[in-house]
Amino acid sequence: MIVGFDDGKYLLVEKNQVINMKYVKENYGSADMMKVNINKKITFGEFLMNAAKGMGSSLFLYDAVSNNCQVFVMSLLKYNDLLTPQLTAFIMQDVKTVLSTSPSYTELIAKLTTEAAAKFDRLFNGAGKQRA
Repeated sequence: MIVGFDDGKYLLVEKNQVINMKYVKENYGSADMMKVNINKKITFGEFLMNAAKGMGSSLFLYDAVSNNCQVFVMSLLKYNDLLTPQLTAFIMQDVKTVLSTSPSYTELIAKLTTEAAAKFDRLFNGAGKQRA
């Protein structure tokens, strides 16, 4: 998700094994984008806190199938009353179908890999600290 601010800056907000954020250029990423119409005044902190209240600790946990980057973005929008059926269709891809055509151990490997990556990320970068 790329968040645009009133000052003209853009922030990439993503969840892989951990939540990452970094400033990017406006045209960063894919040509496949969908804008979210924000019909209220909300700070970025409130935006994140609303999702944290709605998701609880699962906001910070990652699972390649059930709590992936898609669920993260959907939850950010849902708990801020910004999610529409059009956004849901755009965001969601059928990960389970992709995994169902893969070898049976693929999901387990994905889960173990992301859990290990999250632990190494926290070990080397610290929890909640920005990477250089």
